[in-house]
Amino acid sequence: MVFGGRGPEHAISCMGAGTVLAFLDRDRYEVVPVGILPDGRWVLTRDEPERLAITGRTLPSVAAVAGPDAAAGTTEVMPVSAPVASVPSVLAGVDVVLPVLHGPFGEDGTIQGLLEMAGVRYVGAGVLASAVGLDKEYMKLVFAARGLPISPYVVVRDRDWQGAPGAGATATAERKRIYDEIDELGYPVFVKPARGGSSIGTAKAADQAAVTEAIEGARRYDTKVIVERAVDGAEIECAVLECQGFARVDFFYTPDGTILANEINTIPGMTATSYFPKMWEATGLPLAQLLDRMITTALRRRPGAY
Repeated sequence: MVFGGRGPEHAISCMGAGTVLAFLDRDRYEVVPVGILPDGRWVLTRDEPERLAITGRTLPSVAAVAGPDAAAGTTEVMPVSAPVASVPSVLAGVDVVLPVLHGPFGEDGTIQGLLEMAGVRYVGAGVLASAVGLDKEYMKLVFAARGLPISPYVVVRDRDWQGAPGAGATATAERKRIYDEIDELGYPVFVKPARGGSSIGTAKAADQAAVTEAIEGARRYDTKVIVERAVDGAEIECAVLECQGFARVDFFYTPDGTILANEINTIPGMTATSYFPKMWEATGLPLAQLLDRMITTALRRRPGAY
């Protein structure tokens, strides 16, 4: 199991990893927990799920289960700049990898590509599905191309928002164009980092001043930002198994009966309170059996790109 990561959802990943460690059937699986520290180092960690929970106001981290040697790098199993050739030696005796990672450097196809190059089976969606699923712009483009109804949105790219150095009037015109497009959506709107999750960096804006502040806030997490028209409707979530891997798909159901596809999450939250395991539990599939099904599905697949 690989967890933690370099992105802003490091703590959320650790919480999910603690839940997974607690519920994996140890009569069937020998678990090797591998954490990725915020600086990118891979470390072997202790199998202590109780240390991967929120304690008071302290969020869990890979460092909490890596021990004091992690700071010095003595528990390191793969340095930041290690070549892909290092991965098979790290995972030499592993039958399958279960990534419990969220956001950039884990949910975006990067670790999936690394494992495919190393010939290691893994749980979840492949490289393309992971990359498209995390990037809200391309996810919406694929949804629309397949005829799925979606809510209107505007993409705010760094080069358009900031403008090139010395652009002057051109930069001002680009900023105005962005505001005009957002005005056409109609307020209120939701502003989100294009490649983020867990609502980190997400804000609701009711006017142009608020949208400016929200875009600047979202840009702390991603240079590309999505601005979406707020939808008046109920939020519906659907848990999916074996559309190759697993996913949570979110929809809006409007008062006039319209269903809008909102987004797909290819590594949904796996904490005890996360919707994905709770939905499956409601169908009679408890978490231990759910994890077993996910791993069994991955083991049945042939190694390589899919």
